[in-house]
Amino acid sequence: MLSPKATIPSAGVDPFPRAPDSEPRLTGKGCPMGRHSKYPEEFRRESVQLVLTTDKSMADVARDLGINYKTLGNWVRADQKATARDAAPGALSESERSEFKRMKKENAELKTEREILRKAAAYFAKETIR
Repeated sequence: MLSPKATIPSAGVDPFPRAPDSEPRLTGKGCPMGRHSKYPEEFRRESVQLVLTTDKSMADVARDLGINYKTLGNWVRADQKATARDAAPGALSESERSEFKRMKKENAELKTEREILRKAAAYFAKETIR
């Protein structure tokens, strides 16, 4: 069985392409976006393509790459979901989706700030009347 640190000739990507003297990766609470992925995005994409383009089963491909077959299954499912989402008529692109998400978050923050200011204005208006 191949280890995930070995370069897989069929995948063509080393899943851990860091230099030995580079800074350690942030994980867990130290990482701003949660747990850092164990596998690079390119390795994931090529692994999914192996499943979709070869006649091997997902378990065989996972075994060849040295990863858990459920992990590979999650990657394949996510790819299929993204493909279906992008194929829908009028679908947003990835950049449009991220912009939309950012704008929704900003809108929620602005609503909260407005509500706080409205309550503060009402409080101070009541104080000046007395």
